[in-house]
Amino acid sequence: MIGKVETIGKSGRGIVFDAGKPVFIDGVLKGEVVEFAVTKKKHSVSFGSLKKVIEASPERITPPCPYYGVCGGCNFQHMAYREQVAVKQEILKSNLKRIAKINYPHPVEVIKSPPSRYRTRAIVKIRDGRAGFFKKESHDIVEIDSCLLLPQIVGDFLRALKQNPVINGNNKGEILILTNGSELSALLNTDGNRTYLTDKKEILFKIGEFRYTYSPENFIQANLFTLESMTGLAQKSVGRDHFERAADLFCGAGFFSLSLSRRAGVVYAVEADTNNISSLKTNIKNNKISNVKIMKADILENAAPQADFYLVDPPRTGLNKRIIHDIAGHRPKKILYFSCDSATFCRDITYFHEVGYVINELTIIDNFPQTDHFEIYSCLTL
Repeated sequence: MIGKVETIGKSGRGIVFDAGKPVFIDGVLKGEVVEFAVTKKKHSVSFGSLKKVIEASPERITPPCPYYGVCGGCNFQHMAYREQVAVKQEILKSNLKRIAKINYPHPVEVIKSPPSRYRTRAIVKIRDGRAGFFKKESHDIVEIDSCLLLPQIVGDFLRALKQNPVINGNNKGEILILTNGSELSALLNTDGNRTYLTDKKEILFKIGEFRYTYSPENFIQANLFTLESMTGLAQKSVGRDHFERAADLFCGAGFFSLSLSRRAGVVYAVEADTNNISSLKTNIKNNKISNVKIMKADILENAAPQADFYLVDPPRTGLNKRIIHDIAGHRPKKILYFSCDSATFCRDITYFHEVGYVINELTIIDNFPQTDHFEIYSCLTL
């Protein structure tokens, strides 16, 4: 079959229409004419495999990684970086229109990232003495010597793994890797047994005026180059306002809580994970902050603390209608919503609209070059 790629969807797949029905195809760019074969049909859509590019986009490039197409980590390496950014803008605006019924009238600004060596963290899978990442749509292992998304220090560590008898003796597990670009900590997890493979158990990150200590088990934003930009967006939105009570929901180890402490009487830092809370306590102490109050709770199952300002940065699954109505019931002046999934973000925006909150600011932070993923920052006001 031959068709023209009409657009790129949230999955990173191109959409070609066959007899009026969409076919999703990996490895294509918008505007290309391609030869493809339908490989699977599911309900009203189909999935296809690319056979040949007949008319290539000028934005098509040779993927720089030798594992591309086999490893399941990246799906945009065949696109020039400027095209990757344009696709992500289009995906967000399309989802706003389709899911939230919003025709966003302004250009969506993008905070860009260097397209390689940007990752703060990685999870390396271990199977039968082999270390690497999962193959595309599989739990088989792709053994790798290096990954272009990871800083060079991680590549050196991965190459040395092949000679590590601890790894060779493990049948199944994973290695949690954390790096600030110059230092690295790696934790081997096999059947609940944890063993550090590095002398360092914690890594220091300097972000703006604050110093953060993280372990491989903590959550930290994925991109080394946009950490300060993300905290900067929150600080800019707060501006010169001073809030009596601010709440940082899903606060992790305090990435946003520390800077919010400068503009609030008290910050309620709400987090469910014990490892994150332990590092949060360390970060509060090391930065000599006295007005952050830690609350251990799963905010998706519990009531939000009363505040006049909220910052939420939930997992990929997003929020839910109950917590959104709970937050809005306190009538905060501003709600900052960071999201790593455009579909759940747009779903949640419909709930915020129901209670009177609209998008006042919207920015993409490109935390994940070479993939279809991206971070969204929004400021919601009444």
